[in-house]
Amino acid sequence: SKQLPQSDLSYCFYNAIFDNESAITPLTDRLGEVTNLDYCFYKSVVGIEVLDEFEIGANASLNYTFGECSNISELDGLVIPPSVKSSEGLFFKCPIQTITNVKINTNGSCKEIFKDNKKLATITNLTMPNATNFESAFENCILLDELPFKEISDRVISIAKMYYNCSNPTSIDGFSFGSS
Repeated sequence: SKQLPQSDLSYCFYNAIFDNESAITPLTDRLGEVTNLDYCFYKSVVGIEVLDEFEIGANASLNYTFGECSNISELDGLVIPPSVKSSEGLFFKCPIQTITNVKINTNGSCKEIFKDNKKLATITNLTMPNATNFESAFENCILLDELPFKEISDRVISIAKMYYNCSNPTSIDGFSFGSS
């Protein structure tokens, strides 16, 4: 079948409901590299596994891709490739309760990535080694009892409101800035 030229799927499945992620396989099988998934599944009922259906291209954008997806309650083993340049609001306002063994290799902004995840309580082994912006990343994660990032590298340009309204953490021991 013919290869489709589209690389921009922004808003494509906004507010959609899928009984099965394989429903979009006939489309994704014909796509080449996708570079824009902004708001693609915003407010949709879809599993995070759908991301495996796409070949993420260079300088890709995943802004608010899964924002307000009401059925994403955990992230386990997810890896976002370094070809992604922006993951702002990627999981904005999702009912995620736990994050385990997740590596977000975004080479750019992760602003508001988990903002308003009001059920998020446990984070184990979350890394974002290439992120440059953590502004409001965990804002309003009111159940979070331990801060997932205590070492902020020199490449990070903003941590404004990073843990705003996270009232549960009992300690910031070990918090450090820069490469020293």
